[in-house]
Amino acid sequence: ARVRLVGPRGERELPIPEFIVGPRKTALERGELVRSVFLPYPEGNPRSFFRKVGRRRALIIAVASLGALVWVRDGRVERARLALGSVAPTVLRPREVEEALVGRPLAPEAWEDLVPVLSAATQPISDLRATAEYRRKVAGRLLLALAEALQASP
Repeated sequence: ARVRLVGPRGERELPIPEFIVGPRKTALERGELVRSVFLPYPEGNPRSFFRKVGRRRALIIAVASLGALVWVRDGRVERARLALGSVAPTVLRPREVEEALVGRPLAPEAWEDLVPVLSAATQPISDLRATAEYRRKVAGRLLLALAEALQASP
């Protein structure tokens, strides 16, 4: 995804990882506004998944979240794109896990060895909502929830 910004010095475009630079911090310069956000449509026919974990059902601030696009062929992961929220200063793409998923069957037990890899990639904080350790555990559980959801849907 890319963000188009407009300001006193004209227009510029940034990839999302360069635009969001930290908690509540962006690369906006003085006088700039976000003009548009471009989300490329994924090629092929990926399956999508999103889950957010928090203390309440309505209006929750996430303890952890996982969004995913997964391309599946013959019951195995062909390609995966994962994005974890609330477990690092900015949204986290666990690329090592994405790569390790390729070729695996859509069964949670086939993904269990990746839970510690995913947990180790996180950089959570402890706050009023959850401890850092709990966030790490939830992130790993979200990966298995993704596998369960993929396995359950044709």
